[in-house]
Amino acid sequence: MKKCIFCGQESQDSAQYCSFCGKPFIKKNKWYHSNTSLIIGFLIGGPAILPMILSNPKFSKKKKIVLSTIVVVLTIIIVKVLISVYNKIYSIYDKSYEDLLKTLN
Repeated sequence: MKKCIFCGQESQDSAQYCSFCGKPFIKKNKWYHSNTSLIIGFLIGGPAILPMILSNPKFSKKKKIVLSTIVVVLTIIIVKVLISVYNKIYSIYDKSYEDLLKTLN
């Protein structure tokens, strides 16, 4: 039995509307389908967020494809930037290490 949040009366589980006050039973979305969860999930897990996008009932098929593509492209861009930063830092430390070896010899 479902309990109406407006009048407090119970109705059958299959009911779409309360049989006493006529208000609709609001289906609460799962926490992982909120936009905030998707954004935080992307920032923390990157492409691991794709199953959450694909299982979201609020999104149309077109929106799921667009969001999935955006996530993949952003992930590739972030990885390329991180590799570039790593290579620059490595070259700086490598040059410093070579200079140190020259001064020691």
